[in-house]
Amino acid sequence: MKEKKYNKKALSIVFSIIGVFVLLALVTVICIIIMENISPYNKQDKPFVDEEQKEQYIDKDDDIENDALGDETTSQDDDEENKNSNSSNNSSTANDNSSNSSNNSSTANNNSSNSSNNSSTANNNSSNSSNNSSTANNNSSNSSNNSSTANDNSSNSGNDSNSHESSSVSVNKQNALKRAKSYLKAMAFSYEGLKNQLEFEKYSKEDATYAVDNCGADWNEQALKKAKSYLNTIPFSYKGLIEQLEYEEFTTEQATYGADNCGANWNEQALKKAKSYLNTIPFSYKGLIEQLEYEEFTAEQATYGADNCGADWNEQAVKKAKSYLNVMTFSRDGLINQLEYDGFTYEQAVYGATANGY
Repeated sequence: MKEKKYNKKALSIVFSIIGVFVLLALVTVICIIIMENISPYNKQDKPFVDEEQKEQYIDKDDDIENDALGDETTSQDDDEENKNSNSSNNSSTANDNSSNSSNNSSTANNNSSNSSNNSSTANNNSSNSSNNSSTANNNSSNSSNNSSTANDNSSNSGNDSNSHESSSVSVNKQNALKRAKSYLKAMAFSYEGLKNQLEFEKYSKEDATYAVDNCGADWNEQALKKAKSYLNTIPFSYKGLIEQLEYEEFTTEQATYGADNCGANWNEQALKKAKSYLNTIPFSYKGLIEQLEYEEFTAEQATYGADNCGADWNEQAVKKAKSYLNVMTFSRDGLINQLEYDGFTYEQAVYGATANGY
């Protein structure tokens, strides 16, 4: 808005100066025309009577003309000086006005320039801020890229290490290791049991040992899994389970860990063992307890099993007598004596012999 005001003011000053010059030019032209057409005496207005009068008049006319010319010259000189002075003044005024206009214009330009510079400075600051932000973002991006590169390098280093390790192990060892891991996914093995299984699969002792050493198995946990798998199919006493795990070549410590942590109720195991025996072989009450103790149940556990198995001991005597008679002949007394030897009571033995026709 300031720039427009300065332009209007400058135009008005210029038009004023032009008007002054035009006015001065018109005045000068008028003055010249008047001076050329008007003189003090017109020589053609009077006729001359004689030569003397003519000469006198000519002399007077010359004197008057010279005076007039002198006056005119003086007047013209004065006019010219005045004109020059006015022109100089006007020119000075115009120059002053022009200078003021120039100064105003220069001031406006300077203000505009300052505004532009300020705007440019603001833009530069904004640009610098943007550049700084961009630089920060680039630095962050570079940092992320460097971090990603470091992670990639670390990953590559790990892969190279694994690749180097794999390349240093023979194919047979790698295959044995894979086979060992597949076995462990299907069933529980002891260290020695897994190695024997791999050797049975025709892997060399060296390859089998490498596989067992590097399969990552926890042998205590393997013993525990083996103990649970046995208890799901066959009842065991605490000692009988440890012995079975040791037979599977778990160490005593590993077998004990398995038996201690399998969660078995040993009374219930004795009961299950008693019932499993009675499903295949007839027993007396006393003979069943002895058999359970032979399986290394405690006396209490064996008694619990015999007391709670639900057996009819008279019927067990009948079955036992019949099983004897299927393979040999007995007298009545001999059969009763044999049943008493197996732990039946005399009454149970007599009941058994009588039920078989003796």
